[in-house]
Amino acid sequence: MGKLGKVALSVGVVLVGLAAIPIVVEWIHLSPTHRDAKLLAMSGEARALMPLGHQDWLGVPKNRWPHTTASLDPQWVQTYNWGIEVEISGFFDGGWGYHIVTDGGAPPWPIECYENLGHGVYWHDPC
Repeated sequence: MGKLGKVALSVGVVLVGLAAIPIVVEWIHLSPTHRDAKLLAMSGEARALMPLGHQDWLGVPKNRWPHTTASLDPQWVQTYNWGIEVEISGFFDGGWGYHIVTDGGAPPWPIECYENLGHGVYWHDPC
């Protein structure tokens, strides 16, 4: 391979690498936290939001999101009678996010849809 071929190959490798960066960033964003302290904080914040009652379809206003919940960079936060939904990325069949059950019961969807992270916090992806 000549010098020009090596340069072209190098440029191609760099371009493929750069194209992969947004995919990796999105994958990290759509992965749940497993940090116990953060899960415990999310659970406490969910209980603190429950007195708001079920909000309209717009959910909890962004300026009312507690610190740890806001740090997840969700698209929306919604209260329900079973707990809180923290939607990270919406999708037509559920998207990715957290369901935080505050009453010790079960999350609202079939249990197969979840990864139980502890402290009443469940991660879901499209289900």
